[in-house]
Amino acid sequence: MAEPVGSVRVEVSAGTAKFEAGMKKARATARANGLKIEKSFSRMQKRSLAASRSLTSFRSGLVAIGGATAFLGLMRKAISSSVKLEKGLREVGTLMGGLSKNEMKAMGDELKNISIQTGQALDKLVKAKYDIISAGFDGIAESAKLMAASADLAVAGVTEVSTAADLLTTTLNAYNLTADDAVDISDKLFATVRLGKTTIQEMAGSLGRVLGVAGTLGIDLDELLGSFATLTTTMGSSKRATTALLGTINAMLTPTKDLRAIVKDLGFKNSFAMIQQLGFADSIQVVADRAKALKIPLTDVFSSLEGLQGILPLTGTAAGRLAESIDGIGGASGDVKVAVKEMAKSTDLQLKRMGQAFVVLSQTIADPFLPAIADAAATAIANGSPAVVWW
Repeated sequence: MAEPVGSVRVEVSAGTAKFEAGMKKARATARANGLKIEKSFSRMQKRSLAASRSLTSFRSGLVAIGGATAFLGLMRKAISSSVKLEKGLREVGTLMGGLSKNEMKAMGDELKNISIQTGQALDKLVKAKYDIISAGFDGIAESAKLMAASADLAVAGVTEVSTAADLLTTTLNAYNLTADDAVDISDKLFATVRLGKTTIQEMAGSLGRVLGVAGTLGIDLDELLGSFATLTTTMGSSKRATTALLGTINAMLTPTKDLRAIVKDLGFKNSFAMIQQLGFADSIQVVADRAKALKIPLTDVFSSLEGLQGILPLTGTAAGRLAESIDGIGGASGDVKVAVKEMAKSTDLQLKRMGQAFVVLSQTIADPFLPAIADAAATAIANGSPAVVWW
């Protein structure tokens, strides 16, 4: 038989009694949730008079064009959105050995809250969650910490949460850090944006080339980010800065004959030992100073063009800026939270947040219908008849 449910039609050959019972229960739950939705709308109205007028006009408009028809259209979209979110959460769950019903709900609520906070679509947040867990932060608590930190960094850095999560997890893994360090590292990354000529998106697309090498060699993160920020101001490009920084590190670790002689003259077994003791920035500076004292051209000390593109500014005209950048990144604390508060004042973010709040509220109405729809489809399949759902 064919049973129309608003604009959703489910065709089954058997088991409709179970489906109808499920739908009855879903409608009852939806009515109960409707009271919660009304309360949520009331809170939104108190926070913003403009929002109140918009919502009132919207609801009046529904009545004017035929409230029932409009509501069913919204329900179709809400159910489709809920189905996609459930699918995404189950995909995430495959990386975690499966999720219980309560864990699914908790994760869904987590992403919905972040969606309202950032104004970003739920499907993008699901991707960010998936990427975080794929990066090795697969515990429920630690992945939640990473999501929260990534969300704040995304708002502060005006980028997508998945982009912020990519940069944050790459940095944490490169330096063998944990989710507990996420907020501190976020502050350092944002300070790099503030002190350099770069963005979170550009850093996510280029800095990974050098983070793994630097972390393995024990190069201090503040020095690495400070060097990167400085080079972006002198080179005008995050990609070029990354190439120059990587070239500088490689030049120090694959020394020329002159560099080996200078390092030994300074009392170190090799350049790696010198970096371990003095740090990266001081090491290249003392090498440059000693080469100058010995009247050896830096082009003889460092044969790599990429290395010279980093060493020349970092030990010359931009040496003062490098020191300031390292200090600024090292002292960064609470930078992201301050930026988030400032961005929250923007009309653009407020409108995006309101839009996602409406999506989440509509899903609250739609969610109770999902089990009934799933049961109907399962019953039809079990009886050898197709269940077709048109959204």
